[in-house]
Amino acid sequence: MKRHRENTDNEQARNVRARAADEQAQIVRAQARDIALNPLRILPYLSPPSFRSVQSDLQSFAQTSKLNKNAVERAMLQRRAAKNNDLKTLKQLTEDDNSFGGLKVRDEEVTWWAAKNSNSRMLRYATEKGYPKHSLVTLEAAKDNNLEMLRYATENGYAKHSGVTEWAAEHNNLEMLRYATEKGYAKHSGVTEWAAEHNNLPMLRYATENGYPQHEDVTKWAAEHNNLPMLRYATENGYPKHCRVPVWAAENNNLPMLRYVTEKGYPKHSGVTHWAAEHNNLPMLRYATENGYAKHFGVTEWAAEHNNLEMLRYATENGYEKPSEVTRWAAKHNNLEMLRYATENGYDKNYYVTKWAARRNNLEMLRYATEKGYYKNYDVAKWAAQHNNLEMLRYATENGYEKPSEVTRWAAQHNNLEMLEYALAQGYDEL
Repeated sequence: MKRHRENTDNEQARNVRARAADEQAQIVRAQARDIALNPLRILPYLSPPSFRSVQSDLQSFAQTSKLNKNAVERAMLQRRAAKNNDLKTLKQLTEDDNSFGGLKVRDEEVTWWAAKNSNSRMLRYATEKGYPKHSLVTLEAAKDNNLEMLRYATENGYAKHSGVTEWAAEHNNLEMLRYATEKGYAKHSGVTEWAAEHNNLPMLRYATENGYPQHEDVTKWAAEHNNLPMLRYATENGYPKHCRVPVWAAENNNLPMLRYVTEKGYPKHSGVTHWAAEHNNLPMLRYATENGYAKHFGVTEWAAEHNNLEMLRYATENGYEKPSEVTRWAAKHNNLEMLRYATENGYDKNYYVTKWAARRNNLEMLRYATEKGYYKNYDVAKWAAQHNNLEMLRYATENGYEKPSEVTRWAAQHNNLEMLEYALAQGYDEL
């Protein structure tokens, strides 16, 4: 029993010593982490002989950490030199004391900054000196529209960035696009759109023949640029038929293009008849109407604004809307024939028709508008007096038009005594 108790006591003592050793080892590891974060800390010496091997390893680790810290500082200086486009300093940092304990210092961003700064000499130097080949170098070359740098980077094993072909197309650089395609760069989905946006049919042909994705906006850009050959090519090669193509044909006043896209089944945009009328293009309006394009509400107003009675007749006979501005434009253009036509065909009687009849000094139009029940505008008598037209003033007064105060002033200004006496007799305000 006594021996058993002694064995138990010895085992407990061993456990205590083991726990103490574990705690001391944890302290050492904590000191190692401390040194890794700050290699300049003074290394503590551990007294127990059992930890001398750990202490030796720790001292070695501290020296390595200090070495790594210096290497990181040198790498940051290299990066700064490249960022500042300073090749001279980069060479000094690379060639002078560029090895620490057999470790060469080469910052990973040097080649990227060389390309970003469009510095071909620095890129060549960094590549030859073994700096890491940054994945964005080819992209920066393409963004800078620098084909020479792109060739160099490609030939020296830099990563082929997926955005290179897009930048080649965005810069409208067919030579770069050809090179990138032949060297196996990814075929970006935006290349065909950039070709069309730049109105570059040769680039669009090349991209299409080399399997680039067919962007949905290609036909839109072709129509917007009023480029029928490009639109034909895109349509014949299966590009999507953009819904705005017909309206661009009409906006560009291009009837042959409108005929083509209509025959090829492009969507019939509601704005086509509007642009036909705005361009005062009756043949286009006839074609669009006969081919089922929507009847835009502003067509008859554009016809009247252009003083085009023939277009107004056509639009009216084909069921286009009848806005009130049509009669105003007829009167403003002093076109009694158009005003008669619009009135007889149910167009709204605009508030300003009698004013424009008087302003144009057209008594016949004023008589017609008054007889047809147009609104008696306040300014009619004023314009009659301003034109020194006593006959119109008599008509306006006898037909119940307002009596503005300016009438007597204009009569006096024209030195027209007869008009002045008439106005005063009819109750117009005195001067």
